Amino acid sequence: MILLVTAPVVSGFGTRLIERTFAAQNGGRSQIDHAPDGLRRIVELRLSQPDETAILDLSNARS
Repeated sequence: MILLVTAPVVSGFGTRLIERTFAAQNGGRSQIDHAPDGLRRIVELRLSQPDETAILDLSNARS
């Protein structure tokens, strides 16, 4: 049996909290994709200082 992911009709409290929290953090963003083959969450935050190094660089990851 194959289950497909579908987007919810309404956003829940947790989803809204995550999206608003990251949006408030120095221009960060949070995006959720309910693709049929699985759920994908993208979270982006700016580094505090320009000379900081990202711990995990996913800039070349496939989307």
